[in-house]
Amino acid sequence: MRIIVIWMLMSLFFSCQSNEKRIEKNMQKEWKGKKIAFPSTLEAKFLGEDTTCNDLLNKYYSILVYVDSNECSECRLQLYEWYKKIKETQAYSDSLAFLFVAHVENPKQVVILSKQNNFKYPIFFDKKGGMGKLNKFPDNYQFKTFLLNEKKEVVLVGTPIGNDELWRLYKEVIARGIKRK
Repeated sequence: MRIIVIWMLMSLFFSCQSNEKRIEKNMQKEWKGKKIAFPSTLEAKFLGEDTTCNDLLNKYYSILVYVDSNECSECRLQLYEWYKKIKETQAYSDSLAFLFVAHVENPKQVVILSKQNNFKYPIFFDKKGGMGKLNKFPDNYQFKTFLLNEKKEVVLVGTPIGNDELWRLYKEVIARGIKRK
């Protein structure tokens, strides 16, 4: 009896994993090569202060993280985890930008989070939700993070937070692309 229960649990676990992989693969196919549009209405803030960051939008590669009001900002932004990823890729800072775009009901909450986490990287605010509407991002937050090339075309999709395999892939693509540049 115990063997049957264990077998059932393992089957359920592996079927969920294979379903997740299938969804991820489909999202990669669907989004690869799509151009991401950036509305002119984005406002950038650095630790709550207005700033301009036009140079960030002109890097060879960008990692775009889009968070919208349907989600818990603190849960989805995961600023400390992104801070570690930014530090890890500092060698590429001339060619790589991290673009955090938030369409949230309460922008002050995001400002507070950035201060609490001492997150010293600009966050763009999409107050009217124009970026989400223009690009028709997926509903699933796991697929609202994109690696973009210099033309703002999607190279990879999916959040590497909590997904070491995907993060390795992001870094490999970035390193290879920068070497060819």
